[in-house]
Amino acid sequence: MGGMVGQWLVMNAPERLDRLVLSNTAAYFPNKDMWRERIAMAEQDGIAAIAEASIRRRFTPGFLERATSSGTVDRAGKFMLETTVEGYLGCCVAIRDMDFRAGLAKIETPTLVIIGEKDSATLPEYGEVIVRGIGGAKAAVISDAAHLSNIEQADDFTRTQVDFIAA
Repeated sequence: MGGMVGQWLVMNAPERLDRLVLSNTAAYFPNKDMWRERIAMAEQDGIAAIAEASIRRRFTPGFLERATSSGTVDRAGKFMLETTVEGYLGCCVAIRDMDFRAGLAKIETPTLVIIGEKDSATLPEYGEVIVRGIGGAKAAVISDAAHLSNIEQADDFTRTQVDFIAA
């Protein structure tokens, strides 16, 4: 959700930002049926019914195996399970209906788009759409990371972000 908020903010109040980092996000999701299905499942069966699949989309299989003993995956799952159905539905509708593609060309704020190489939640090509849409934007692909690349590859993610912000 932060990437969506960042895009909206820079399009509507660009004077508030000196630099913009968009991480594992999209400007548009073409598959509306996927969101309709998630909405229906959450309404019918609750958050628990969608939580496990959601966690699997956010991490690579290798990270899921390695991080299980550390509690990292459990904490992410707990966060998901604590989400209210109403909150989840609101997020799904916002994501489903979002379309920032036309506004990307108006963004003049220096922008870095961080892309998880193995992100199945926001596909890498969605990040590339943003990079192509914003003049001068830079892309950084975080290797062997899915949607939560800031957790999976924390050192690479942090270094990439700090280098961009400090430049």
